[in-house]
Amino acid sequence: MKMTTEEAFIKVLQMHGIDNAFGIIGSALMPVTDLFPAAGIMFWDCGHENSGGMMADGFSRASGKMSMLVGQNGPGIANFVTAVKVAYWNHTPLLLITPQAANMTIGQGGFQEVPQMAMFEDIVAYQEEVRHPARMAEVLNRVILQAKRASAPAQINIPRDFWTQVVEIDMPSIIEFERPAGGENAIAQAAELLSNAKFPVILNGGGVVLGNAIEATKTLAERLDAPVCCNYQHNDAFPGSHPLFAGPLGYNGSKAGMNIISKADVVLALGNRLNPFSTLPSYGIIDYWPHNAKIIQVDINPDRIGLTKPISVGIVGDSRKVADALLSQLSSTAGDEGREERKAFVQKAKEGWDKELATM
Repeated sequence: MKMTTEEAFIKVLQMHGIDNAFGIIGSALMPVTDLFPAAGIMFWDCGHENSGGMMADGFSRASGKMSMLVGQNGPGIANFVTAVKVAYWNHTPLLLITPQAANMTIGQGGFQEVPQMAMFEDIVAYQEEVRHPARMAEVLNRVILQAKRASAPAQINIPRDFWTQVVEIDMPSIIEFERPAGGENAIAQAAELLSNAKFPVILNGGGVVLGNAIEATKTLAERLDAPVCCNYQHNDAFPGSHPLFAGPLGYNGSKAGMNIISKADVVLALGNRLNPFSTLPSYGIIDYWPHNAKIIQVDINPDRIGLTKPISVGIVGDSRKVADALLSQLSSTAGDEGREERKAFVQKAKEGWDKELATM
């Protein structure tokens, strides 16, 4: 099918339902941004690229819709660095579009020429440069899919002289993967540890939010009467009004949550990277991490499992599916040992922290 490169670009965005763009338009991207209104794409014009990047991160996290960042090549897209790295650690899938100096002048001091791929190499989860105008749709589709799979920003770098080219293009297919539910042996081992635990604690991370696993976590926690802590900046990973909510760990976290998890003999870290900043000693004196506990770490990214803490069981999987699988394999007596004492300790720890906060 013959079309211009910018038409192919727009068609791929429409295939993926990406219809919100944030940033500042520059001449290097105008051929495609000129088509935004007719394509139904909303452009949010920002005073600075960094604020545009933060807006895109917030928009995508709040709406659940992937959005894109656009800016002028060189100094324009350089202003996205901080916001894109924030989105990376927030696990936000974003499309970073970086138009670059024309291929015909690369290495000759072309307009605002900088090494843009190198600039974002450690900032995004995936990056790729379009090598030929006819590959525009193919590369864009792959970059978007990689952003979704990694739940993180991905970069497409496009020489500005590739626009307005009429090329023969076959539109690519969207290949989605089903998220894994964890290995059978790992699930069985984890279920056994939780079934025999005297003081199980669940530690929810951002993967619980991304995986829509809050309700599954509630059901599992209630079955075990296991208190639930949350990682730093992931208070949204469990309802704060729930009686089993113990509070956030890490910087300026809940002293009650820290005291509670310190008693754990089994910790289920669900959808959780176990970020060092989220488990640092706090308030100057509390080294609360239960160093002798059995740790079950669940993460969709196998590279994160066992990276920061010694673990007993590692499960590569979607947090909701894993929580459901663990619940189905618990023994009939899971959570019974020390249930009432555990509930009383949790309540006392929370009340004590509330009283301490009231005096501050």
